[in-house]
Amino acid sequence: MAIRLALNEKGEVSSPFISALAGSTIRLWHDETKDAHPFVAHGLAYRGFERSSLKFLDRLEQVTALTGSAPDQELALAFGDVVYRAAEAFEFYKKRVPAALSPPRVGQFRRPLKDYDTTIRRLLKHWATVCNAMKHASNIMVPVVATFERGTVVHGYSVCGHVHEGLALNKDIHRDQRSFAYAVEIKRLIHDLLRADLAAARLVTSAPTEGAVEVRQSHSNIGLAALTARLNGIPAKGLPECVSMADSYTLTDGAIILERSHVAIMGETARVSVAYTVQEATRHFPLP
Repeated sequence: MAIRLALNEKGEVSSPFISALAGSTIRLWHDETKDAHPFVAHGLAYRGFERSSLKFLDRLEQVTALTGSAPDQELALAFGDVVYRAAEAFEFYKKRVPAALSPPRVGQFRRPLKDYDTTIRRLLKHWATVCNAMKHASNIMVPVVATFERGTVVHGYSVCGHVHEGLALNKDIHRDQRSFAYAVEIKRLIHDLLRADLAAARLVTSAPTEGAVEVRQSHSNIGLAALTARLNGIPAKGLPECVSMADSYTLTDGAIILERSHVAIMGETARVSVAYTVQEATRHFPLP
């Protein structure tokens, strides 16, 4: 089901969570857990994600403007940092939101908390698997580039582990497709983060009111205006063997629509290659 979120006059996304929290009459427990106020933690989480994403887009635009279609390891590293920053934002939703809203004895709040946790885990699952593979299993984000018959070039990545002198796809990540296109994935990532924000807003409406006080008003803008505007001009073209539909978003006048969208499948034969650098030696080979 498509969901519409309002944008302000600057094109910034209005956070459903912050909007629900600001002006509500509930008790916040962040002081007891010695954590930052949810407004502060929320802003910091998105600030890091947006900065990292804009740096990634800078590199993506540089690479796509170049003649030729060589895989770019710097681009893969930049997107890996985007995923790490997104994981920090997801951590806010997974741990800090429940901690701020939960009294020592959750009582009837137990079921909303469980439903919320299930939703966040579902949204986080793919991204957490990617992060954990790179952080704990020494996997690497390998740049992939496809050059189609008519000259279209699509950049993306695969997550691979070291096997003897080569690489092998991480099967936990690549269950449905062998590689992921950056333009499709970053829009999916923004979709998942905003869905998590919506889930947090629903949790606020179920929070206990015992000992409640009015939460002071705060601006509710997530930001992301520059990021979503630039991404709006990048078509969601897929790599070979990609899925035909993906979670994404559409920008309209005054709103961002979270929805499932078609991935542009080229329908042409493509040459696909990857490259990675080990101890200053770069190896290029076709993706098996």
